Amino acid sequence: MNVLAFDTCFTALSVAVRRDGMDYAERLPLETGHAEALMPMIARVMHTADLAFADLDCIVVTQGPGTFTGVRTGIAAARALSLATGATLIGVSSLWAIAVASRRRLPHVADSGDALLVAMDARKGQIYAQAFDIHDNAVTEPLLISVEEAVALCPDRHLRVIGNAASLVVAAFTAAGRAHASALDEIELPGQECAEAAALLQASGRAPCVGPLQPLYLRPPDAKPQADKSLPWVTT
Repeated sequence: MNVLAFDTCFTALSVAVRRDGMDYAERLPLETGHAEALMPMIARVMHTADLAFADLDCIVVTQGPGTFTGVRTGIAAARALSLATGATLIGVSSLWAIAVASRRRLPHVADSGDALLVAMDARKGQIYAQAFDIHDNAVTEPLLISVEEAVALCPDRHLRVIGNAASLVVAAFTAAGRAHASALDEIELPGQECAEAAALLQASGRAPCVGPLQPLYLRPPDAKPQADKSLPWVTT
């Protein structure tokens, strides 16, 4: 199966391709400009894999949560490419992609009671959070919660916390007297093979989405139309 996967949700852009069992990937830390950089990166990785768009069987994309512009960019590109190529389309949580990509950085976990909590800064005093078991199955839904609310997640599990809000969550855990195993403040994945998009390739066996793929924002966009500023409708 030939698969294209990409992630645009947070402060990095990553693209991966699987062709005839071989994986190719690129990752770039990026605060802004995902929309401008995405298609050139896809073209580069596709060229490296010597794969034509017409030969794609599946497209996997993170559908959120994340920045509004980043999520919208990824969903729009995935929809367009799926329509143009006929490839099936699969959407997964951006937090799942981070968990899978980061798992190899953590010490081996054998205790089935352990869980991995991805905590990403959502600003405004909130985080995007989702917990996963040792097999990368979701234990919670993707959530938009305060740091203090994260302390109540998975009370029967020993959590390892990762993500750019990990230090905040661990501090809240400590203040509440709850134990944690470890925290990685920043996700700096060594090598292209560890990119979030490369992790997404593992989702290519999932069932494709039914109907248009919908973004998972978890909060409304900050930009809103100004009241009483719209142009009147003109009818003939």
